[in-house]
Amino acid sequence: VATTGAYTLDARVASPVGGTFHIEFDGANVTGALTVPVTGGWQNWQNVSKTVNLTAGQHIMRFVIDAKEFNTNKFTFTSQIVIPTQTPYAEVIQLPGIVEAENFDNGGEGVAYHDTEEANLGGVQRTTGPDVFTVSEGTNGIGWINTGEWVEYTTNVSSQGSYTIDARIASVFSTGAFHLEWDGVNITGTLAVPNTGDWQAWQSVAKSVNLTPGVHILRVFADAGNFNLNKITFTDNSVGNGLNAQYFNGQNFNTPVLTRKDANINFNWGDGSPAPGVNVDGFSVRWTGQVQPRYDGTYTFYLTSDNGRRLWVNNVLLIDKWIDDWGVEYSGSINLKLGQKVDIKVEYFENWGGADVKLEWLGSGGSHQNREVIPQSQLFSPVNARLAVAEKTDAPSLKLSPNPASESVNIAWEGLNDEATLSIVNVQGKVVHQQIVKGGIHQLNTALFAEGLYIVSLRSGKSVSFSKLAVQR
Repeated sequence: VATTGAYTLDARVASPVGGTFHIEFDGANVTGALTVPVTGGWQNWQNVSKTVNLTAGQHIMRFVIDAKEFNTNKFTFTSQIVIPTQTPYAEVIQLPGIVEAENFDNGGEGVAYHDTEEANLGGVQRTTGPDVFTVSEGTNGIGWINTGEWVEYTTNVSSQGSYTIDARIASVFSTGAFHLEWDGVNITGTLAVPNTGDWQAWQSVAKSVNLTPGVHILRVFADAGNFNLNKITFTDNSVGNGLNAQYFNGQNFNTPVLTRKDANINFNWGDGSPAPGVNVDGFSVRWTGQVQPRYDGTYTFYLTSDNGRRLWVNNVLLIDKWIDDWGVEYSGSINLKLGQKVDIKVEYFENWGGADVKLEWLGSGGSHQNREVIPQSQLFSPVNARLAVAEKTDAPSLKLSPNPASESVNIAWEGLNDEATLSIVNVQGKVVHQQIVKGGIHQLNTALFAEGLYIVSLRSGKSVSFSKLAVQR
C-alpha cells in the first residue's frame, strides 16, 4: 500500500444465486460481510463496493468466502486520498530577488515542506508545520529547524548566469548545515551554519551558483538542525556594460550621427561636441537599456542638464522637461526590486552654449542606496550594440582602399577643397586617431590599430562624411 488512508474496494463478481464474502488484511476483517447479488448468470459481472482504511506498507490480503456460490474476477483498490497540489504562497518569487523563508509554497506536509511537528511552534503568519516566528531584522523567518526538514518555493529566474546566494542565518551552535536544491538537484553542496552568538544574531552564508531562466522549484534542506533562517537573497553577478547611446544632429533627433555605448550618463561637454560629427550646438541624444537596483525600495532619479530632458524607468515617464533651461535639478520616484532589471530611457537635447547632462539615483523606504551617478555596473545594454553612422548626402564622398585594411589604408575624398579634420573612432566611441588633412587623399598607417571595426569621419565646418573601416590581419 503506497499511502495510508481510505480506499474504495471494487470486487468484480458474477452469480445466478448470490453469496457473501469478506476481505482481511493481516488477519483483520476490513470490510465486514459483503453480499454478492444475483447477477443473472455466471458470466454477468457486477461490482460490489466498500470503503476500507489501509495503512502504508506491505500486507497479506485474504479473500474469505462466507457463503457460496459465485465467481470472482478481480479486486480493484482506488485511493480516496486527495493529494494537495503545490502552489506559490502569494506569488511566484522573482529572481534575482529575495526569498523570504516564511513564504514557502502551499501544498502541505510532504508536498511543499517537511516538518517534524504538525504545529507552527512560532505561532506567526502560517498555521502549517514549519515554525514561523518574528525576526529582529524585520518580517518573519523559520525557526526550530530540525535535521531532515525542508521547505520549497516556486521561483522564476529572469536570465541565465551566475548568482550569489546570501542566506541570513542565526544559531547558538556551530553544528547546523543546509543545502539548496534546484528542481531536485543539489546546487550548493553542504553549507555550514556558524555560531552567531544568539538565535536573533544574524549572519550571512554565501555561495555562487549557476541558474537557468524560467520557473523552478527551490528547496532549502536542513542537513543538520538547530538554526534559524530569515531569508535568502539571490544577486545577479553579471557586470553592467553601460547604455546604448544614439547621437543626432538637431534638437529633435533629426539626423542620426553615431551610436555607441556610454558607461553612464555624466557628461560635461562645455562648448564642444560630444563626438566627431556631432554638432557643437543643436544636437540630441537618446540613451536606452536597463537599470538594475541593488536593493528593494523607492528610488528617486535625478536629471541635471543643459538643456532639455526626459526620463522613463520601467516604461513610466518620471521626468518630462523638454524645455530650454539649465542649472535646474528635476526628479521622479518609482518602486524597484532588488536585482530585477527594468528598462530605462533618457532623452536629452542641447540648444546653444554649454552642454552637460547627469543622471543620479537615491534609494529610500528600505533601500540603502546612497545618492550617486548611476554606475556602469548597474546599467545594461544589448551586448551586440555596435557603432553605427548615418551618411550625409550633402557631404563630400569618402572612399577607403583597401577595406578591410591591414598595415595601411588610402583615404580619398572629393568635393572638399579646404582643410578637414580626419578622425578614427573605435566601437567603444573612443577617438584613436585625429589629424588635419587636405588635398583629397591621405594614407593612414593602421599597423598599430587593433583588429576590429572603426568609423572614419571627415569634417570641415558643418559638413561631415563617414565610412566604416575594418582592420583585419
